[in-house]
Amino acid sequence: MEMVQSVELLLNEELEDSIRSQWRALHDAGLPCQPLHARPHVTIGVAHEIYPRIERHIPRALGEFPLAARIGGLLVFGDRRMVLARAVTTSASLLTKHESVYALLRECPGRPGHMAPGQWTPHVTLARKMTPQQVSAALPLVATRKDLTGTFVGARRWDGTHRTETIIAHE
Repeated sequence: MEMVQSVELLLNEELEDSIRSQWRALHDAGLPCQPLHARPHVTIGVAHEIYPRIERHIPRALGEFPLAARIGGLLVFGDRRMVLARAVTTSASLLTKHESVYALLRECPGRPGHMAPGQWTPHVTLARKMTPQQVSAALPLVATRKDLTGTFVGARRWDGTHRTETIIAHE
C-alpha cells in the first residue's frame, strides 16, 4: 500500500454544509461521491511521507486563519475515470500558504508534480472514479449560478495510511 500524507485546508461550517449537500445530491442519484462522513477540504501539500521534524513547522508555514474562501465552478480531471470537483478561486494569501507548505515539504519523498507552485489547481472534490456518463448526469445536480463564499478556518494533517486527522492550525 502506498502511503499518502497531506496538509489540507478546512472550510467553515456553512461551506462544509454546502459541499456535503452536493455530495448528498450525487449519492441520492446513485452516482459516485465523496464519503458522506468525510470532511470537505482543499489539499495544499502532499507527500508519501511527511517527516515529523518537518511537520512541526507546518503551522508556522500556514500562517494566520481565517482566510477568505471562494468556491467557484466545476472542474473535471482525468479521462476514463474522472474526478468531479469545484474550483477554489486563488488569492495572494492562498498562494502564499501553498508555496510555503510546498517549500517546507521539499525534503519529503513522493511529492506529485501537480502540487508544485504554478501547477497546483486548488479544488474541493465532489466525486472520484466517475465515467464520462456519470459526470454528465452529475453536472445538473451540482452546478450553481453563484460562487460559494466563506472562510478557511484552519488546517489538518491527513494520514491516508491510517485514515486519521490531526488539526495543526485553527482560527
